[in-house]
Amino acid sequence: MAIIINLDVVMAKRKMRSNELARMVGITEQNLSVLKTGKARALRLGTLDALCRTCAAGPAISWNTGGKKTMSNVRVYSVPVPADGLMVGRFSEVHYGDAYAADLPGGCVVTAEQAARAFFMSVPRWVHGLLAVRNLPAKLLGLKTGEGHTMEDMANAPCVSGQAFGFFTVVDRTEEEILMGEEDRHLDFLFSVMVRALPGKAAPSVIMATAVRFNNLLGRLYFIPVKPFHRIIVRAMLKNTVSCLMERGP
Repeated sequence: MAIIINLDVVMAKRKMRSNELARMVGITEQNLSVLKTGKARALRLGTLDALCRTCAAGPAISWNTGGKKTMSNVRVYSVPVPADGLMVGRFSEVHYGDAYAADLPGGCVVTAEQAARAFFMSVPRWVHGLLAVRNLPAKLLGLKTGEGHTMEDMANAPCVSGQAFGFFTVVDRTEEEILMGEEDRHLDFLFSVMVRALPGKAAPSVIMATAVRFNNLLGRLYFIPVKPFHRIIVRAMLKNTVSCLMERGP
């Protein structure tokens, strides 16, 4: 039997930020982060009581008896970029592209917008550190960094074609796909969040695909050190996203 921490899901439902919940419960944001990731080795009864009282919108903590997937056994794997996805044909040339998928359990009904919002609410703490490092050369090159927007801001923004979604812009959308992107002086990118059944699978999967087009040499040079971190970050956040969606239920 495993204890499952559902704080990300409850916080998203209540539109609550980490610093706000930490203050209300009486713990530090660092300890709250450890608790959210399920890595806490112990929990004081007073803290547990405060969490249960504060998170009345849903169960902050639940139990898994072996019948449901948990984050530890969510498998992320590489897939071809879907040939009928919204990003296909948007760029005359694609200089870098990738796509990763993670399967949802049977009976889990999720829209692409829900998956996109869960993505922005599922950022591991170490990813914030990597993004801060990434922003240093981005500023020097005049690229947009997204600073000034919290992940919670992005998760709560309206997801409407042609409008900003955090520091992304929603390029196009359907019920099963949200296509976001941004154009910069040195490179342009597209990022897609899809929910669909892959060939040979009965249950749907969450698919995240990226396409990058370089506009000049500086864009190419910038992306060389960014590329390996991009792959690590997307895989980690996809895993967290699917775990968050599974915990919210059908």
